[in-house]
Amino acid sequence: MKKNKCLILLFILFLFLGCERDEQPNLIPAGIQTRISGNVKSTNGESLSDVEIKIGEYVETTSGGGGFYGFPGQTNSNYEFKQYVKSTNLTSNGNFDFTFTTSGNGNFYSLFIGDFPNYPLDGPIPFFEQKIDDPLSVNLTQKANDMTFIGKEFSLHHTIKKLYLCEVNVQFNLTNNYPIETFHELTYPSNNREIKTFTNPTIIKLFIDKAAPQTLILKRIRNNGIRQKAEYVFAASNVENTIIQNITVNETDFIDY
Repeated sequence: MKKNKCLILLFILFLFLGCERDEQPNLIPAGIQTRISGNVKSTNGESLSDVEIKIGEYVETTSGGGGFYGFPGQTNSNYEFKQYVKSTNLTSNGNFDFTFTTSGNGNFYSLFIGDFPNYPLDGPIPFFEQKIDDPLSVNLTQKANDMTFIGKEFSLHHTIKKLYLCEVNVQFNLTNNYPIETFHELTYPSNNREIKTFTNPTIIKLFIDKAAPQTLILKRIRNNGIRQKAEYVFAASNVENTIIQNITVNETDFIDY
């Protein structure tokens, strides 16, 4: 009986040990060259020479997958960023044609057009300068050590919307100082700071499409829980640099919603 109990305990221990396992990654060898080419067009025909295109190198590892009672376990993929193995700018008309070389330190590669915000784990989120709307990320490898494009060629054609800084000078004419949140369709939420101090003037920074009207929305919640908003519409600027707008925010601008 004691022998049977020991065997059962050993069997259970074996099952639990098999439920979680981390696989050591296999890396793609160094020195393999891949050609990347194509074109990115601007929806409004602007120059794109200040837009960056780069190749990120990662190590993909998997965990889990041990299984239980003969059933396969769930496998989780984790990605450790190693470096950008290539970084260059688009030409003024959006063309790109370059090669990147594997370093031997990764097994997964992604292509990025435009900058992505890098949010810190702790502390305040810094203001992020947006050059384009909706930066693009394309995986050149669909899984670790995928050689479909590595060592060969990859071509891409894409369309983006270029953005420009708009500084809104705000004059507050309010009798109620409820905190105000700002919203704009193209501006990252992290760039739309909550307004708690109503000094005049206050500057709100937006990133806008030059060819279309832009709407700034201010939202607040009154002490009684009623939600209110005020909207301000700016005509298309058709300007390819920083533009200044001026508004006065009055109590009567806010409506319940």
